[in-house]
Amino acid sequence: MSKPLRVLSSRLVSFRFALVALGASIALLVSFYLAWPSKSKPYKDIEIEVVGSEFAFYFRYPGADRTLFTQDDRHGASTLFVPAGARVHLKLSSLDYLYTLEIPAREIYEMAAPDLILDSYLEASPPQELELLGSQMCGYDHSSLLGKLIVLSPSDFDRTMNTLSKQTLIPN
Repeated sequence: MSKPLRVLSSRLVSFRFALVALGASIALLVSFYLAWPSKSKPYKDIEIEVVGSEFAFYFRYPGADRTLFTQDDRHGASTLFVPAGARVHLKLSSLDYLYTLEIPAREIYEMAAPDLILDSYLEASPPQELELLGSQMCGYDHSSLLGKLIVLSPSDFDRTMNTLSKQTLIPN
């Protein structure tokens, strides 16, 4: 009677080993799946705050939650990044003077004024780099108001947002 027990225990050990190996394989596959870079979800709509202050434009972008004016927002200056394929809602304002914001290739000519929030919309596609012009309406040119509009794929846009500051860049 002891021989059948040995065969049974050998089968039991083999079965347990197979279960452990299967479990480890599944855990490894799940960890690879979670770590694998995924394509970003496309942006349908995005709000970006544009603020003119001290002869420059500052931009506030939504963070990972894709909601503007939350703690994970990102901040940049001079270069406006937008995701391709999105309807971009620019919320323009100023802290000091009247400014113009121009994207000639898109025929966008807008104004930013103190104590007002002015809305502008643009469709962003395909990935490209465009000229962004600005002026402060005092009659003098300010090179700090010249910049770029860069349209990026959604995954490149997300990567770029992760490089921007979480602290506001707007001077007080």
